[in-house]
Amino acid sequence: MEFSPVENNDRLSKALNNVSMLSFVEFTAPSSLDSSPMFGTLSIMEHGKLPFMITMIKCEGEPDWLDVSIPISKIEEIFSIQYPLSFVNNACLEGLHQCLTMLAETVYVQSPFQFAMLGHEITGLTDHQSISIENYEHVTFILPRTFQTKLGVNQPLQSQLQHLHIINV
Repeated sequence: MEFSPVENNDRLSKALNNVSMLSFVEFTAPSSLDSSPMFGTLSIMEHGKLPFMITMIKCEGEPDWLDVSIPISKIEEIFSIQYPLSFVNNACLEGLHQCLTMLAETVYVQSPFQFAMLGHEITGLTDHQSISIENYEHVTFILPRTFQTKLGVNQPLQSQLQHLHIINV
């Protein structure tokens, strides 16, 4: 999740607090933003729990990022997956996809972000200034309505969240 304006610690704190309030998440928001990475677990319906890590990426003069990552080895233990690791190729990952989109929606309601992405190995893939969603296969973009309009996205929506659109490319 990319957060702008640059260095908005209040927005990051609210985002982390919202993650800790989700019923399917075991995570304690840190008392200070000096604690990165942070660890927790996601309960994925009947599949069990997956560990995750949240890393805050803060570079002077750049937007802040919250990166939620799950070890691929743990995903492989729970799900029968095929590569490339995408939700299109792996319908069994739908529960994980739902958890991650609910996590993004919850964060966005209190701490609006520029955009977010779901997918395999996407950290650092793009940012709000250079995004071109036509170029990314097997990535789900979570775009606030204003940003969707700015990008001129005219593709059918797969799903709609409060103030967010999820577009599979």
